[in-house]
Amino acid sequence: MRGILPHSILLQHKPIRIAEALTYLDLDLYKKLQADEFFSWNADVKKLFSPNAHRLMERNEKLRLWTSTTILTQEKLADRIAVTKRLITIANHLLNLKNYHTLMGLLMGLNTVSVQKLVTIFRGLSRKSTEKFKSLTTLTQPDNHWGKLRLLMSEGCLLPYIGLYINKLSQIIEREKDYIMVGPPTTGGSNGSSAVTNKLINIPKFHALGQVVSSIFNYQDNVKFYYQYEEPIACFLWTLPHLQEKELDKLSKQLVSTEF
Repeated sequence: MRGILPHSILLQHKPIRIAEALTYLDLDLYKKLQADEFFSWNADVKKLFSPNAHRLMERNEKLRLWTSTTILTQEKLADRIAVTKRLITIANHLLNLKNYHTLMGLLMGLNTVSVQKLVTIFRGLSRKSTEKFKSLTTLTQPDNHWGKLRLLMSEGCLLPYIGLYINKLSQIIEREKDYIMVGPPTTGGSNGSSAVTNKLINIPKFHALGQVVSSIFNYQDNVKFYYQYEEPIACFLWTLPHLQEKELDKLSKQLVSTEF
């Protein structure tokens, strides 16, 4: 894919085709998920013991950066507006496909500080695109524990947002201990000098973890999605060429200075 600009495929293919290709790629990873990957979700070992979950979240981050890169690498304001409008259309197709995982990555890219600084982009959008973008963006807000997103997912889902579950798992792991101490201390040792507290496995914690992990796979057995594999679009969207955060911030500042 060397030499292909981040926005090339975006402008060459219909938004629905891009949404379908992104869905196909992420669904392939979702269908490979194993329950034990989430019980090993640790910053130090997740790449080794949680390969598919790690790749799904890694792709989400790459999609976020690609989205921002695609907008910020446009030199002309008119092109930045056109690309942003197209990305919003793709996001809407992802919503209609009920692919909430990929949708969240794209929306986060549209809502990065480096993109939001360029206010003239959003002023240049049509009223329809602006309203659609505002409506979609409400899904990224963690109000009431991501209430709106969870409600939509409960009404039918092709690909759930995995980050929602990982966030919940992390909260349980951080809040609850693996073991609980019960009863009064008992004496241990032959001379009765050392105190030993009764220690039991924290069953409620592991039950809660099991419920969250189980809910991740509620949709896995019923996945039905038909997509005709197409190159180079699939390969490009698997690669998702992008700039890093610092580069995006620098580019954003340069563009802001030319807007006013």
